[in-house]
Amino acid sequence: MIAEVRTTPEHRATAVQQLLRRQRLRRALEDYEKFIRIKAFEFARSPHEREDFEQEGRIAVWRAVTALEAKQDKGSHRYFRVAINRAMIDYWYKVYRRNCQVWRYTGPPPKVERYRYRGE
Repeated sequence: MIAEVRTTPEHRATAVQQLLRRQRLRRALEDYEKFIRIKAFEFARSPHEREDFEQEGRIAVWRAVTALEAKQDKGSHRYFRVAINRAMIDYWYKVYRRNCQVWRYTGPPPKVERYRYRGE
């Protein structure tokens, strides 16, 4: 026996929101794919690293769409381009500047007793 599925107005509303989110994300990815590829070509030093930079750009678009959705804002062309560019810069620092570390603190800053430079 097939179970009868009843949809409530809340369920329908969330389903519509999910469809709209997917549509916005797909449209944004299509609009900025060429820009992502150009920027990845600028940042990557080798062809196989270009894919990683492209993926970072796509993740930036996804984050921008979800952030704008939370604010109930449409966003601008410049907003997306800046988000993509900054995401690739962050990834560049992560890959090529290994001595440059980014620290994320969730609590109060730790106390440092002493710094040590070059074996001193």
